[in-house]
Amino acid sequence: MSEAIAFDTHRFIKHLTKNGFTEQQAEALANEQVNLLNSNLATKTEIAAIHREIEALRLETKAESEKLRLATKADIAAIHKEIEALRLETKAESEKLRLATKADIAAIHREIEALRLETKAESEKFRLATKADIAAIHKDIEGIHKEIAVIHQDIEGIRKEIAVIHQDIEGIHQEIAVIHKDVEGIHKDIEDGREESQNQWKATEAALNNQWKATEAAFNNQWKAIEAAFEVQRKTTEAAMEALKVELLKWMFGAMIAQGGLIVGLIVALIPA
Repeated sequence: MSEAIAFDTHRFIKHLTKNGFTEQQAEALANEQVNLLNSNLATKTEIAAIHREIEALRLETKAESEKLRLATKADIAAIHKEIEALRLETKAESEKLRLATKADIAAIHREIEALRLETKAESEKFRLATKADIAAIHKDIEGIHKEIAVIHQDIEGIRKEIAVIHQDIEGIHQEIAVIHKDVEGIHKDIEDGREESQNQWKATEAALNNQWKATEAAFNNQWKAIEAAFEVQRKTTEAAMEALKVELLKWMFGAMIAQGGLIVGLIVALIPA
């Protein structure tokens, strides 16, 4: 059973007409208001039933919430257990990783130390080999200096020989001057008309010409031999100097390559893989 709510339509219509509405408009609005109130208003019984349903729903919701709370609490406890197990497992794995990393670092340090000692030994070997090569080069240079000194001595001897030749030539010139004087004397004898003196002059002149030609040929031959010996000695000295330069360049290039190889090897060894 539903109870209708009392609504004074007459008063509502009268109030509307006083405020400018026509009577027909006021009645239409009053009817609509009554219909609206009757369609939207619940009875006390229905309200009580709704309250009971709400209470039952509240109790059911409370029970479900309690079940959910308990289940959630159990799930949270399980999650906490899983988190704790995961934490312990992560801690163990971290400890294993730390120990393994520590061992790897120690191994790397040992390898670096071994490489350092090996590089030091190789550097020492290279230093000793380089020192020996330098000593050998110094010996070669010393030998070349001695050869050059010998060449200078030979040149000095050649100069002395040339000076002696010049002296011999000067003596020949003096002899020729004496011969010329003799020839002048012979010319005087020839002027006296003696045929024997004329024949003697011809013989003497032929002998002088032959002696001059022989002396000139001997001097030219000796001079050519001196020039040839000097040229051979000069070429030998130049070849020795060129060979020394080549050996020095080879040694310097080899030393640079060896040093570069040691540096590159050390850098590669220090770069982490």
